[in-house]
Amino acid sequence: MPASVVINYQMEIVQFRGTTDLFLTHPKGKATFNILKMARPEIAFELRSAISKVIKSKQSIRKTGIEMKVNSEVKIISLEIVPLKIDPITIGWDEPLLLVLFTEQEPTEIFSHDAQDGKNNSLAKDRRIKKLELELAAAHADALAIAQEQEAFAEELQSANEEVVSSNEELQTVNEELETSKEEIESANEELTTTNQELQTRNDLLNEAYDYSEAVLDTIHEPMLVLDGNLRVKSANKIFCKLFDVKEEDTAGVLLFDLGNKQWDIPRLRKPLEDILPKNSDFRDLEITHQFPKIGEKTMRLNARRIIQKRHGEELILLAISDVTEQANARRKIEESEQRFRNLVELASYPILIFKGEDMRLELANEPLYKIWNIGKEALGKPFLEILPEMKNQPFMGLLLDVLHSSEIKYGNEEPAYFLRPNGVKETVYFNFVYQPYKENDGTVSGVIVFANDVTRQVLDFKKLEESEEQLRKTTEHFEIATTAAEVGIWSMDIAKQTLEWSDLHKKMWGYTNLETNLTYEEWHNLILSEDKQLAFDAVAKALKTNTLYEVSYRIKRADNDDIRWINSSGQYFYSDTGEPITLTGVSVDITEQKLFENELMEAKESAESATKSKQQFLSNMSHEIRTPLNSILGFTNVLLKTELEIEQKEFVQAIKTSGKSLNLLINDILDLAKVDAGRMTFEKQPFEIRQSIASILHSFNLKIKEKNLEIVKDYDSEIPAMLLGDSMRLNQIILNLVSNAVKFTAKGKIILSVKLINEDKENLAIQFAITDSGIGIAADKINSIFNVFEQAESSTANSYGGTGLGLAIVKQLIENQGGSISVRSKMNEGSTFSFILPFGKTNAKSEEETEILYKDSEIKNINVLVAEDVPLNQLLIKIILSDFGFLYEIVENGKMAVEKLKTNTYDIILMDLQMPEMNGFEATEYIRKTMKSQIPIIALTADVTKADVSKCKEFGLDDYIPKPINENLLYSKIVELVKRKK
Repeated sequence: MPASVVINYQMEIVQFRGTTDLFLTHPKGKATFNILKMARPEIAFELRSAISKVIKSKQSIRKTGIEMKVNSEVKIISLEIVPLKIDPITIGWDEPLLLVLFTEQEPTEIFSHDAQDGKNNSLAKDRRIKKLELELAAAHADALAIAQEQEAFAEELQSANEEVVSSNEELQTVNEELETSKEEIESANEELTTTNQELQTRNDLLNEAYDYSEAVLDTIHEPMLVLDGNLRVKSANKIFCKLFDVKEEDTAGVLLFDLGNKQWDIPRLRKPLEDILPKNSDFRDLEITHQFPKIGEKTMRLNARRIIQKRHGEELILLAISDVTEQANARRKIEESEQRFRNLVELASYPILIFKGEDMRLELANEPLYKIWNIGKEALGKPFLEILPEMKNQPFMGLLLDVLHSSEIKYGNEEPAYFLRPNGVKETVYFNFVYQPYKENDGTVSGVIVFANDVTRQVLDFKKLEESEEQLRKTTEHFEIATTAAEVGIWSMDIAKQTLEWSDLHKKMWGYTNLETNLTYEEWHNLILSEDKQLAFDAVAKALKTNTLYEVSYRIKRADNDDIRWINSSGQYFYSDTGEPITLTGVSVDITEQKLFENELMEAKESAESATKSKQQFLSNMSHEIRTPLNSILGFTNVLLKTELEIEQKEFVQAIKTSGKSLNLLINDILDLAKVDAGRMTFEKQPFEIRQSIASILHSFNLKIKEKNLEIVKDYDSEIPAMLLGDSMRLNQIILNLVSNAVKFTAKGKIILSVKLINEDKENLAIQFAITDSGIGIAADKINSIFNVFEQAESSTANSYGGTGLGLAIVKQLIENQGGSISVRSKMNEGSTFSFILPFGKTNAKSEEETEILYKDSEIKNINVLVAEDVPLNQLLIKIILSDFGFLYEIVENGKMAVEKLKTNTYDIILMDLQMPEMNGFEATEYIRKTMKSQIPIIALTADVTKADVSKCKEFGLDDYIPKPINENLLYSKIVELVKRKK
């Protein structure tokens, strides 16, 4: 490699190449890399001249034949100055550079100073001198040009002025030397003759410089791309091709976003690149994560800027790419780790906090810490003593700094901390602390992690325990006295040893006379009756498993006399610090007498329930048996009243009908009272229209009101919702009973029904009903007894007005069982007011319009009815009623026969008695619905209509029901309605 250096325009050497010691030396004094100061004196002038010409012309210059004396030996050298054309962006250098090459030449001629040869060489020397004079003249011209350039750039090259002056002096010296020394002229001649040789090697040096710049670009270890204005690849270095698995020949001229089968089509990169040239912008450290098809996911840090290729005046983009996938993954793992740590801190049930810096600024804390310190998240970032100034005179700050500086873990147990609360109260809280150095990723300690466990309760409890030990000793003495007086035995079982320690009273309770001996678990178990052993054993195991109190009652056989005694034992497990059970301690009480009493009560209860059940069954049977003939009596009475009767006969029949109705009412009252006593009275919660319900009740009294020339006044609160949620049937029963009494006991005047809203919320309301009459009144001393069963205000009342004394008793039960109340105000001979309050629910249900079916509907003809009834009198009554309706009918004696008839004949509707032999009405209906899959309308005929019966009818598929005695108009209406609905 030829000796060469790379210099800048300030003559400073920036790089040495090859061996330059022959041409350059370090001068004495201050160290320098100025090439003119380091060059040998013989070549300094030529070097300065050549460099100046190259800087001015930007063209290479070569000088040859320069003589230089080295150790009394003459060396002939050549110089070549070449401007380097290197892209400053590519190699990271932003100033122009020159390449200076030094070449040693072989001498072409040897001049001898021997006097004997002088004559032979004189002619040649004259020619050389002539030539040197011409070259000297050219050198003078060059020197003048250099001087002019130095003056033009005096401000910029002030430091070079001295060198220009020196050069002029050197030129003057050379001129004098040329005149006086032919040897120097010959040396200049040799320099001129070597110029051609230097020019010949200039191209080689330029090529070498280009190869050098390319080598520099390829030695950069980061992928780089040079893009043109259309974002097409101008060049790509080798590391780019290797890293992204593309061939160098496949990159030139290709649009970046199409490179490598469009794997560089990255939306986040497109916009910034497109803005660089139009906006003369750049971007730095743009981090992008992208999935490449071949090399997988990569995280890259991209830098791009605009560069100009001066030679062609072309604007280019230099894109430098750093693969930071490993750093990004590492950073992501660190972030995830830090987030997991923060999550653990926030979820911890005890206070955790992190301080950083010398002033201990709060970096991180969790909710338990905020709660104990009575601060919020706004405290984050503030110094410890700014958050809690009351801690200034406490040791915590010093302890935190000690951990920070020593990097050692510190512990604190039951340390008191004094907090000043917002209300001015000073509160002492005890903590168990762990102070641990907080290390950053590089291992440096930047803060302190504090783990704090609030043990205030334990500390205070321990103090209370110490204070109460003496009290406990005294209490134990009193307890022993009390347990003895109460005949309570105390016991304790050692779990590990399976031994029992009993008090003396406990031993006596179990029949042991030797009070000095402790018993084993097995001995206790053996005294328990075999039927109760497992019960007692399971209770012990359950208490241990569930950590609950042990309590069980069992029988034992006393150890001394085999008496059977009932024992109730209760106790609790006590545990060690490790959670292992140590003892089971408790008390036992002999409850034999209590058990005997409970058995007697149970027997009495069972006897009472049996009697009540028998009573209910008797009433139910009697109700059915009485209603069956009563149905016939009332039915045939109605039939008889439709016939032509004499006046006296009609009065007799009317009397029979009135008596029958009274008897029916009495039966209903008795059944309702029995249900209340048995606790079987149930209440529905169904939507109903209260105004319509009340209007229907009052309408039923119209005839009686006209007969007695009375007036009914209705005072209805308009604030009451139209639809309510409750039991409309029971409300009707209550109002019907109270209005009936008012009509019965009022001879003249009026009856007022008042309905008022007294209370409501979003879901419920309460309504007060008041029935006021102007009747006979009630004596003050009888008001408290009128709600008793079978009692009336006066003994003469039953004789004058009738009744059994059951109505008001049933009303009271119906109201109170719905959460209501009833009261009465009365004055003799002026009247009474019965008022009651009932709760109802609110509902959004809408009322259903009822279609009134008129008697003898002309549109209904030829209805064919199948009747299932086993009682002959009822069969006869139904025949008459249906014939009067103009209906066709067929009657059978039980449900089985009804099913057989339905299989072979067609009917429009079935009237089904519920209690029949062989197959009752429920069974027959179920068979028709489920087996025959028939949806024919079926109306139940029943003598005992209760809520349970109605629900049962719906459950088995009956469409409706008719109570006995049969109301002809009601029966007709329901038959017509169901038949119309079916059609």
